[in-house]
Amino acid sequence: MIITIKREKRSEHATLSKVYVDGKYFCLALEDSVRDEKIPGSTAIPAGQYNVQLRKAGGMHARYSRNYPGLHRGMAQMMQVPNFEYVYIHIGNYFSDTAGCVLVGDYWKMKDGDYAVYGSTRTYLQLYVLMCKAWDNGEKVTVEIVSGPTF
Repeated sequence: MIITIKREKRSEHATLSKVYVDGKYFCLALEDSVRDEKIPGSTAIPAGQYNVQLRKAGGMHARYSRNYPGLHRGMAQMMQVPNFEYVYIHIGNYFSDTAGCVLVGDYWKMKDGDYAVYGSTRTYLQLYVLMCKAWDNGEKVTVEIVSGPTF
């Protein structure tokens, strides 16, 4: 399974992308700003290709386990991201929710001059189920992040 995140637009603090699953449009994504120099917790991860694995430790994993019993198996973590640790695909709406991670949603609006995504919980759960099915079928799950022409 290949999840392609194509960066499309940027505002002062946020990056808005389109997300494709195996080449088919699926949803939107929100990240922090793309920067030449990393600011911890406020910078989008570098464009590239990353394997996704389940991380079964940490506070976010515990919270999702409580909130989604019977479904949650671990956090969808992008592995070996240069100069980053614990990069997840997760629920959230605003750049302040990202901390360097990728948020997903099904529509966007401007909020206080920055992009925000909404419908995040529903969208995340749908994507999470698809990732789990891929893992159950023995497939690798990969995230490919590409920057559009304006980046």
